[in-house]
Amino acid sequence: KDFFKYFNIVPQDVYLLNTCAGKDQSMKVYLNQVKGILSQSKFLKNFNTNITNDEIHFRIPGTENHIILKAQSSRSTSSLGYLCFSVAFDELAWFQDSSNRSSAKECYAALFPNIKPFKGWGYSFVLTSLSDVDSWFYSLYDFDLNSKNRLVIKKPTWEMNPNIKRGDLDDEYRRDFDKARMDWGGEFIESVGGAFSSEIIMKQIQLDVRDITIGDKRQRVVALDPGLKHDAYAL
Repeated sequence: KDFFKYFNIVPQDVYLLNTCAGKDQSMKVYLNQVKGILSQSKFLKNFNTNITNDEIHFRIPGTENHIILKAQSSRSTSSLGYLCFSVAFDELAWFQDSSNRSSAKECYAALFPNIKPFKGWGYSFVLTSLSDVDSWFYSLYDFDLNSKNRLVIKKPTWEMNPNIKRGDLDDEYRRDFDKARMDWGGEFIESVGGAFSSEIIMKQIQLDVRDITIGDKRQRVVALDPGLKHDAYAL
């Protein structure tokens, strides 16, 4: 009760929210680790806990409310407006909506305000491999880097994980140098855009549709996806 009075909040459930690109990833990585800690912690066993498929409930002593650890997909809008003491964004730079378009900006803008009622005591965590300098996530990184109340750590994997050495990743760098720089090296790259600008591609388009027949006179159909928006690939 003192907890809610301190922040002048009506007693209610409080969430520790983990959001990632895929719900399966969020549940497996986040909830499974928490379940492992629960099984080993004598202190946490003193709380009345209830475990569901995507939530773990801890009864707040002296109240009817709970601290709820919840895992969800970045495509879910079910947590809008929840009272959150912490919000974690796992692989934020690569969040996508149901149309496979980047949703990092929208998801962050929707969920970050959930910690505001705690008057600076709430926490937001972002853990992600990096993207290109033209992405919205880079602008967030640059903003946080120059903010007093934000901690930014940008390190390559081999400095953060003692079990991995730079030499262990030589094959990854040879296979896809730019992707390895982002995923393993903790680097932003200049661009992951197409090799040709949309202007160059549009100049090559001829709106002249006709049958294509060769040899056996059977009709062929040619389809082209120029990849002008939303992705860096063309077929």
